Amino acid sequence: MDPIICKEALSYEQVILFIAGAILLFSSLYFAFKNYRIVFTTMTFTFFVFLIIASINPESLMNFTIETKNGSKFDFSRHIATQKEISELLKYEKRSQDFNNDDSNNSKESIMNNIALYREAIDRGVKQRSDLDFLIISTKEWKDKNYGEALRQAYYGLLISENKKIKSLLEMRIGTIYRSFKKYEIAKEQFKTSIALDENNIYAYNFLGLTYKKLGDTEKAVEKYLEAIEIDDSYFYPPYNLAILYTKEKEYYKAIEKFLAAIAIDDKQKKTYNQLGNLYLYTGNYLDSEKNYFKAIELDPNYKVVYKNLNKLYNKQNLSKEEKALKIEKIKKLVEPLNISKYFK
Repeated sequence: MDPIICKEALSYEQVILFIAGAILLFSSLYFAFKNYRIVFTTMTFTFFVFLIIASINPESLMNFTIETKNGSKFDFSRHIATQKEISELLKYEKRSQDFNNDDSNNSKESIMNNIALYREAIDRGVKQRSDLDFLIISTKEWKDKNYGEALRQAYYGLLISENKKIKSLLEMRIGTIYRSFKKYEIAKEQFKTSIALDENNIYAYNFLGLTYKKLGDTEKAVEKYLEAIEIDDSYFYPPYNLAILYTKEKEYYKAIEKFLAAIAIDDKQKKTYNQLGNLYLYTGNYLDSEKNYFKAIELDPNYKVVYKNLNKLYNKQNLSKEEKALKIEKIKKLVEPLNISKYFK
């Protein structure tokens, strides 16, 4: 789908540059005829510089693209263009409301014509799709790391949506795209906008917490995770992410509490058991550490990191060679036919 952007064949700047170039060309030919070689050379060079500048679309100077590791591209110029259209559309809609009690029909008609123009442009790409459709498409594109398309689809949804909850999710999706490019300050504002539209959007609180963590504001990150948990304590990620944050801050017992809360919500996440095993190892509870590592293995026998952590645990316990060999043999029987010997050295 083409971006919603209309371009003139030639800008005024280009026309002026071409006229200036033509004058330079004829002037240089005149001086050549008069045998003023230095002047001719200088003016010819200047003419070609003008020609090159004139051939560049001024808009292209504002275009820049970031390419991700997987080859997908994020075109900020499309984003800028779409943002402009949104602001213009909202401006015209607001002004049209202001004219409700105004007798200036010509002004009102002009405004409504502008709205119709934008709507017509938008309809070329969004006919017969709802705001929810665009949210779904944007989310899919985001998961596939097609960030430019994800952003465009989210903005299409915002242009037509009148549902605050869906608009909140669309604003949140835009924030997640900016997070993907480490534009954390912009992402933070997007998540705040999302929450302002729907104060019960726990996903936005969670993403805002993650963003504050990236910005180094641990206190704010904890605050947003706790707010999400208070709104809905059945969502896995706020307690899990809070536990990760507490682990980083070496508040191990708080982290254990939140990991246990996350397991109570979803007991099929291997990473939670592995993290919990690490915390019990740090706090000297070797029995519970081993139990949680084994639980992670049960969920995924190919989870390599957990074998390395078990090796750390056994080394920490100062087991004899025979005792360690017996434990390793027990694990081997559990995960046959996998070869895990290389992780225990």
